[in-house]
Amino acid sequence: MISAAALLCTQSCAISPHNGELVDWTSLDFSGYALQSSATIEVQAYDYSTETWRVVTTATANAEPTPYAAEELYRWALMDFDFTTVPDAVCYWDHTYDGGPCTFPAGQAEARLRFKEVDSPAPYLTTFEEDGIECVLEAVGSGEDWFTAGNMCRSPDSPVVTVRMLS
Repeated sequence: MISAAALLCTQSCAISPHNGELVDWTSLDFSGYALQSSATIEVQAYDYSTETWRVVTTATANAEPTPYAAEELYRWALMDFDFTTVPDAVCYWDHTYDGGPCTFPAGQAEARLRFKEVDSPAPYLTTFEEDGIECVLEAVGSGEDWFTAGNMCRSPDSPVVTVRMLS
């Protein structure tokens, strides 16, 4: 049986982390579903010091599909990613950057992430808020198809996910 999370993705999507999630930057988990077997998924982060998006790591989708109706979805995941291994890592978390050296803001640091399925016509993967799965299930229960429900329930910030950590 297919998971409820997979049903969110009649297009490529990232289901973890969700928008606004509090994370540990030394042990980040990324996951979702791709439309292509063995697809490469780029995890991109916004560098506040250069105002550019950069690929910080990649994941590979499974070769075997998770079938859903006429769709074949390919799960991808990268667990325990240590963001501290990224060159100039702090610059991706310094949302208060003001031109000097990158530092952790007092209280809470934020990183902006987005995901790209390489060789896909879609620009970036759809992302969700914490209640995305519940929203989709409720919409489907009210008569919407999965694709429409997924689009209705995606994060208003999709394709960007902002994650936070205490600093």
